Amino acid sequence: MSAPTERDQGNLRGRDRISSNLLVLFLMVFSLIAVAALSAMLVGSALRSDRQYLDETQRRLLATLESGGLSGLTVAVQESGATLVPAAHPVGIALWRVIGDRRTLLAETWPGLGMALTDDQGNATSPEGQASLNGRRLSLRWIDTTTATQDWRTPYRDVALAIAQPRPTDQIRKTRGILILIWGITLLFLAALVYLSLDHRRRHAAGLDAISDRLDRFAAGETDLRMPADPRTPELRRLHARLDHVMDQLDKLMGGLRHISAHMAHELNSPLQKIRGGLSRVSRASTDEDRQIAINEIETVLDVTRLRLQNLMQLFRLNAGEVATLDDPVDLSDLTESVIEDLESIVNDQDRRCELRLQPGIVVAGNRPLLELMITNLLTNIGKYAPPGSEVCVALTAENDTFRLEVSNTGSCFPPVVRDRAFRRFVRGTDGREATSAGLGLSLIAAIVDAHDFHASLPASDTKAIVEITGACAAPAGGPGAVARVSS
Repeated sequence: MSAPTERDQGNLRGRDRISSNLLVLFLMVFSLIAVAALSAMLVGSALRSDRQYLDETQRRLLATLESGGLSGLTVAVQESGATLVPAAHPVGIALWRVIGDRRTLLAETWPGLGMALTDDQGNATSPEGQASLNGRRLSLRWIDTTTATQDWRTPYRDVALAIAQPRPTDQIRKTRGILILIWGITLLFLAALVYLSLDHRRRHAAGLDAISDRLDRFAAGETDLRMPADPRTPELRRLHARLDHVMDQLDKLMGGLRHISAHMAHELNSPLQKIRGGLSRVSRASTDEDRQIAINEIETVLDVTRLRLQNLMQLFRLNAGEVATLDDPVDLSDLTESVIEDLESIVNDQDRRCELRLQPGIVVAGNRPLLELMITNLLTNIGKYAPPGSEVCVALTAENDTFRLEVSNTGSCFPPVVRDRAFRRFVRGTDGREATSAGLGLSLIAAIVDAHDFHASLPASDTKAIVEITGACAAPAGGPGAVARVSS
């Protein structure tokens, strides 16, 4: 899969910005719609309340007129309309007697209200809906007494009534104050939202730029570089942690590759010198027998070098997770015996005495070629490092669904400093035969063991070199007995 281009990355960043912008815009529009709807509800409620006050005042006026007549209504209005106006609500009342085309003011609750609504001849000067008194605007309603009293026993066609209230009313002023507060808070919220969104975008972009800069420097060779400890935004913390982990792994891998390059250059130098010397001996050989001996030596060097390279490649395939399957049933008892038979000449070389103790029918889940390579490397190490005349023991047992494979030899042991690092790459023994090994045997074994979720260890011993591998059995062992074979 190809890496994303700058255009692809720009498109991704553009979509991210569009998504965040749409979210912020949605919140702003939703907030404005919600506040506008709330404002309309509050204003509507205030206007309905004012109309209800006027309706209630009109109802009381007509009720007083019906029960007390014009004189009773006049007295009630002259008493400031206390019984006519709902409590704590400023409503002005003006009452006239209509004779022909002329109106005579009988009573008013606010001084000057009657004169503000009529001229000198008593004619109405203020239309329905609005008026003014002493520079103050009023909301005015004329009551049609002719229509309202036409069904009464005594209709009143010669009475004129007007009720007024200040504009704006107390209820409207309170509502206006509430709306100013609500809109102020909303605008502050929207301003804060826009600021935080822009600031977050700026810090997020700065954080991504910092990551990009670190990655560029890492790619340029600063492999010890890591992400900033304090990311610009909390959302980048997890990304920083993951990138740090990846950079750690890449740093280790690149370090290993550098080590391998230098090490393999050194390791291949000796075989190449041997091959060159062998070719020189072939060219100088005077007999066919001497020539064949030199050719055989060259072939041996090539086989050893090829094995080292194969082990190295297999080790890196394991570390890269390239193994296809690790869950096939493998008869470890049969596999161990088969490998020992193939390598019997190596194990029994130099007067060594080999003892084989195998419990039959031990089956594990794994990859047969890898397990064969593991056992082969164990026995090859015996051939390299077990002293002449030593006793070699290969034991495979199972107990409680756990197998135990132990390979040991007398005459040598692993010093504590070697036991602590023996399973690392390119670590060799300390018996003076370093030049015959690339230090891959135990590290390859450890990689195979780890891939199968087994456990490898070097038990401490002053008389033996012991390598022990344990793990889970895939099926119960075939029997508790052991097949023992001693060869010398």
